[in-house]
Amino acid sequence: MSDNPTHENTDARSFEERVFARFDALDARIGGLETRMSALDEKVDRRLQETRPIWEAVQNQLERLNSKVDILISDFYEMRTDMARLDKRVNSLEGQGAQ
Repeated sequence: MSDNPTHENTDARSFEERVFARFDALDARIGGLETRMSALDEKVDRRLQETRPIWEAVQNQLERLNSKVDILISDFYEMRTDMARLDKRVNSLEGQGAQ
């Protein structure tokens, strides 16, 4: 083995040709990645279009459920108010009966 490894190259092309060949190979790989990324973007867009109606339906159902829960909570507080009022009346009536 020689002390100068740069002269042990079996490729007959010049240094510049080898560098440009590597650049061409990198360009080809990057082009392939760009193609794959574009295909992936299209696939994601299709899936989003397929699932968008499902998500919209879920959102509508959640909104309806939220409004029903709000009504239920309102009814519950109204019932507690009525119960407190009735409790006062019962206590008042019981107090009158003891006299």
